[in-house]
Amino acid sequence: MVIFSESADEGAVMEMAMSAGAENLEISQQGKLIIYCPPDVFGEFLATIKSNELQVEFAEVARIPRSRLDLDESILGKVIPLIESLKERDDIDVVNSDLTNPTINI
Repeated sequence: MVIFSESADEGAVMEMAMSAGAENLEISQQGKLIIYCPPDVFGEFLATIKSNELQVEFAEVARIPRSRLDLDESILGKVIPLIESLKERDDIDVVNSDLTNPTINI
């Protein structure tokens, strides 16, 4: 996942991204251009971006769910404590979720 600032030239970024192997492009609510590419080409993708002197705000390989899950409040009240307890364990490094609810920060 690569995020560009609001000042990035959207047309130039999109053209470069598609030719470099981007899978998906979206514009966030804050107006930032977000580009997704497969993890196996991330290094090449980032090098292409930098060689085109495009300003990157944030870049990382991340696990992005293909679908999202929206739980009702009664079930969410049971799931959030479970996720929080998993995050607190010393033997667990990362907890991923496909929840869409904004009340949880994973």
